[in-house]
Amino acid sequence: MLFILLFWIGVDLYFYQAVKTLSKGNKGKIYRRIYTAFSLSLYALTGISIALNGHTLLLNYRNLIIGILFIGFIVRLIALPWIFLDDLRMLLVWLTNKTVRRFTSQKVRRTDASAQADEALNSIPESANGITRSEFLSRAALITAGIPLVGLTYGTLRGAYAYTLHKVILSYPNLPPSFDGFTMVQLSDLHLGSFGSSRDVKRGLQMAMDTKPDCVVFTGDLVNNRSDEALPWIPLLKEIRAPKGVYSILGNHDYGDYHQWDSQQAKLDNMSLMHQIQADAGWTLMRNEHRYLEINHDRIALIGVDNWGSRGRFPKYGDLALASQGINNDTFQILLSHDPSHFEDIVLAEYPHIDLTLSGHTHGMQAGIEIPDVVKWSPSSWVYPHWAGLYNFGKQNLYVNRGFGFIGYPGRVGILPEITVFELS
Repeated sequence: MLFILLFWIGVDLYFYQAVKTLSKGNKGKIYRRIYTAFSLSLYALTGISIALNGHTLLLNYRNLIIGILFIGFIVRLIALPWIFLDDLRMLLVWLTNKTVRRFTSQKVRRTDASAQADEALNSIPESANGITRSEFLSRAALITAGIPLVGLTYGTLRGAYAYTLHKVILSYPNLPPSFDGFTMVQLSDLHLGSFGSSRDVKRGLQMAMDTKPDCVVFTGDLVNNRSDEALPWIPLLKEIRAPKGVYSILGNHDYGDYHQWDSQQAKLDNMSLMHQIQADAGWTLMRNEHRYLEINHDRIALIGVDNWGSRGRFPKYGDLALASQGINNDTFQILLSHDPSHFEDIVLAEYPHIDLTLSGHTHGMQAGIEIPDVVKWSPSSWVYPHWAGLYNFGKQNLYVNRGFGFIGYPGRVGILPEITVFELS
C-alpha cells in the first residue's frame, strides 16, 4: 500500500507539471489551486474508501469513490507519455546547447559566424505561432486525458447497468428431438459484492426471466471475496426460476481465496455458507459432477466443474474426468466451466464429446470496442484468445459470457453487461 501511495503521489506531481505549464498569470493560479484541491480530495477519498470497506450500507458510495479514484489514476497514466516526451525534448535541447558551448569555448578565437550561430541557437523560439512546444505537448496531454475521462465516467454512471440480451441459436445433428427449440439463459459473474442498490440489478435479472427460458445456468463468481456478500441478495436470487431448474458452478472469486481469513476453519465456513446460499436460492450447485435434463424420455447431460484456469495464478480445482464419469459418449453434453482457458487447454484436446462449453470470467476486461460485423476488440484479448461471444471448433462450440456485474473498475465501456439466451435446434 505504501508503494502504491508513493507511486500515485509521484504520478500526481509529474502530471501537475503539465497543468503548471498551461496555467500562467492570476487565472493560472486559480487553475492550479483547483487541481491541487482535486488531488487532495482524491487522497481523502482513498482514506474514506478504506474506512468504508466491508460496510454494505455505504457500499454504493464506496463504489462511486473507487470509480473516481480509478478514473483519476487512468487519465493521468494516459497523459504521462506526452509529458515525458516534453521532458525528453527539453533534455535533448539542454544537452545540445551544452555540447555546442563546450565545442565553441575550446577555440582560441571564435569567429563572428560561430558567435552568431551560438546566439541564434539560444534565441530560437520554440514556436512561431504563439504557443511553445511545451504548451503544445501539455495541451496534448490534457486533451488525451480528457477522452478516457469522459468515457470512463459514462461507463461508471450508465455502462455498468446497460444490460444487453445476446440471442444465440445453435444447431446440432446429435441433439435429441425433444430438445429442439430448448431455450437456456446463461448468467455469469454477478459479483454481488460490487453492487449497492438492487434496483438496476433487479431490472437486469428480470430481463433474463422475461425470456421465459426452459433452463438457467450460472457460470461462476457470485461474489467478490466473501460468501456473506450474497446474503442480502437471496430474495432476488430466488426469483431466478426455470421449469428445468437453475444450475450453477463456482468461479475463482467464490472460494474465498482472495480474503485473509483468521483460520482455515473460517475459510471452510465461508464455503459452507456459499453452498447454503445457493441452496436457499433454489439453485443446484454442481462441483465436479453432472445432471441430466429430460424431456419425453430424451435427455442431455449438463456437466459442472469447479474453477480451472491456466492463466496467471488462477486455481485448478476443476476435475472434468470426475464430473463426466459415467456419461455415454453419444449423449449430448453441455459443460459449465468458469474460465475459458479450461476449454482451450483441456476440453478441446481431450473431450471431443462435449458439444457446448459455457464460460465467463474475462468480463471482456469491462472495456473495449464492439460493433457487430465490424470490430470486436478488448485488452482481454491479450490474455485470452477467446474472451467474449461464440467460438466454433468443428463439432464443438465455446461461448464466453461478458459477465453481468463488475469488479475493480465499477463500470463498463464498450463491453456491456450480458444476458445470453441460447436456443438449441
